[in-house]
Amino acid sequence: MSEVAPALRVQDLCLSFAGVKTLQSVSFDVPTGALASLIGPNGAGKTSLVNCLTGYYRPDSGRIEALGRNLTGLRPDRVARAGIVRTYQNVGLFGGLSVADNLLAGRHLRMRSGLLAGGLSLPWCTREELAEREVVEDLLALLEIGHLRTVPAGRLPYGLQKRVELGRALAMEPALLLLDEPMAGMNLGEKRDMVRLIRGARDRGVTVLLIEHDMSVVMGVSDVVAVLDFGHLIAYGPPDQVSHDPAVVAAYLGVDDAEPVR
Repeated sequence: MSEVAPALRVQDLCLSFAGVKTLQSVSFDVPTGALASLIGPNGAGKTSLVNCLTGYYRPDSGRIEALGRNLTGLRPDRVARAGIVRTYQNVGLFGGLSVADNLLAGRHLRMRSGLLAGGLSLPWCTREELAEREVVEDLLALLEIGHLRTVPAGRLPYGLQKRVELGRALAMEPALLLLDEPMAGMNLGEKRDMVRLIRGARDRGVTVLLIEHDMSVVMGVSDVVAVLDFGHLIAYGPPDQVSHDPAVVAAYLGVDDAEPVR
């Protein structure tokens, strides 16, 4: 594993807004093929970091390398084309479109036909769409929602909407998948299902960086964990090591001599 270049390398990343330092010299790696987690108290800088990784924010300084490329300061569309895909804290599905069409929207990045060709229903364009719908059917089966393919996404319960959102991200064929609180607002059963699906994505060769507040989930699924607090990286390593780190315990509980974070 050590001989393989990391899927993601963050080096001395700094970000500020109007003089307020949001990220301060943050550095860590995500090993290729790993399921890594990024954690920290509210306001620690987690989402700001993901926004830098995906091109929504331009860092003040530092370097972002992913999948063998320097992605520092690239536009979001170029980051996505490089194989880095994200989901968001809030559900952002097309509520009036079917579940299948929401996943098909994720395939747009991989399709060659344009608006004009699609509007004219040219033969090669039709063949491409049929091929892409086969990919969507495979994803529906993977996510165990094939029976919902024709249901408008906006009519689904919240937990299933989050599953569709994961499917749309997977439809883009990411090499590195950034999941921003994919289990927020879920009940225990929905969380278990989502954990299983995320592990399934990792098993299919996708490197995953998970932002999550549920420590039982983080400590149970992660290969490595990075911890932010007030824009600083205060810990990085295997879950057991991080959960016993005094700086992590203090950041979460506000005390220096407490039980490990679980």
